[in-house]
Amino acid sequence: MVKGAALEAIDAGVKLLVLVPDRVPIYDVLEISRAAGRAGARFLGPNTLGCLSVGRAVLGMMGGAPPPRSSGSRRGTSASPPAAAG
Repeated sequence: MVKGAALEAIDAGVKLLVLVPDRVPIYDVLEISRAAGRAGARFLGPNTLGCLSVGRAVLGMMGGAPPPRSSGSRRGTSASPPAAAG
């Protein structure tokens, strides 16, 4: 499920994916990594809460309110489903 969503996002041109779920099979992660490398994309995870750039953006399931005009997530919510990075 995670692999399919990640590969779909990469094929759609998404350049940064946040893979929140844990227990993703290692061979699925290797396939995601190869696809990301070929497409010039990057990913965090699996098993991550996301990333935080102080004063700029919150991506994933990190706590705290994003700064004004941020495209990151709201407090404690995922920015989008795994197919589009989460």
